[in-house]
Amino acid sequence: MPKIHLFNPENDLALANGCTNYLPPRSALKLKNDLALLPMWYAEPGDMLIVENGKQPTDLMKACCPDIQICRISDSLPDADWNPWGWNPALIKHLLAGGVKASLLPSSQEMRTIRELSSRERAVEILADLNDYNDREKELPFTGHSVVCYNEDEVCKAVHSLPHSMLKAPWSGSGKGLRRASGIYAPPLSGWCKNTLSTQGCVVVEPYYNKVRDLAAEFYSPGNGERPIFIGFSLFHTDGNGVYKGNELQSDDQICQQLEGEFFQRPILYPTIDMLKNALHKRISPHYKGYLGIDMMVCNCATDEKNPCFKLHPCVEVNLRMNMGIVAHRLTERLLMPGKSGMYHIAYMPQRGELLQFCKEQEQLYPPVFNKENRLQQGFFNLTPVAADTHYLAYVHMQP
Repeated sequence: MPKIHLFNPENDLALANGCTNYLPPRSALKLKNDLALLPMWYAEPGDMLIVENGKQPTDLMKACCPDIQICRISDSLPDADWNPWGWNPALIKHLLAGGVKASLLPSSQEMRTIRELSSRERAVEILADLNDYNDREKELPFTGHSVVCYNEDEVCKAVHSLPHSMLKAPWSGSGKGLRRASGIYAPPLSGWCKNTLSTQGCVVVEPYYNKVRDLAAEFYSPGNGERPIFIGFSLFHTDGNGVYKGNELQSDDQICQQLEGEFFQRPILYPTIDMLKNALHKRISPHYKGYLGIDMMVCNCATDEKNPCFKLHPCVEVNLRMNMGIVAHRLTERLLMPGKSGMYHIAYMPQRGELLQFCKEQEQLYPPVFNKENRLQQGFFNLTPVAADTHYLAYVHMQP
């Protein structure tokens, strides 16, 4: 059965809201509009991509991603396996209104299950599983502890127990729903906690870690209780607010050599994957079919700046959806020359025409060079179309 892809980056916000009538903010709609063709880079030949804004791929995009059909929801679509960026109640209502058969979409109960599995409560449970497995079997250099608080007394106790902590709402978008605390439970933090407890039912509290690198492990869950399939590792970058900025394009072996060589001097990443498969099989796989990512981070846990002590936090977040790390992994496999590395970026520029000028300048400075198999050898290449009114852009940059 062919797959139908759809880019809906507002999914986390819609899932946090939980309503079928959710309306995303303008910034999320603009991101969705500008990057509507991004799924071309992870779709398979013969798949379809829903694009409602009339955008069309460039000739070079078509050459690199052959046999991807661009469609609208209003088109006469065959029965297919729907693969949006993520599932939420508002999307399901939109697809049903567009004539998509209910039998091809998650039921109301399945959607409730997806939302529950997407709560940060599950990350707390999986982290506890990993720490338990590690203590009994592996003895890897792990760090990480978090608690779920269901009332203000529990939040207050958790905050007071830590000199510096991070508080998280169970559902939120990238870089959102987070608050810092320094051992004191008082306004405005207490007001945010009261509101979150009232609207979402709990608050997750964890120590504030000295992060030195962001990474993720990417999986596909086949559903029906089958074990999750490991796709690959992801090395990514965020800004000071935790908002995603881009990924390093490297093979899994390159990522392992870089991180283990710099921080651990021993194999740690693949043994962690083995434990993650067990935890996901226990918590997620019986109830979920689709892509998912586990955000992790390397932390410096030393109290002495001159003698760093690096440890791996193996489960910071669980994202039950497609994500940019999987896009980056597919780009490494399909677009880059084998053995090469590069950077994958999501750029935002607020001024009209600014991104268009940026692309022209970059293409002049770093003209893209492809081989006869349409593999990128070097240079700057925009993965999504750019025009004067474009404010978000996905692109790849490879040094010679």
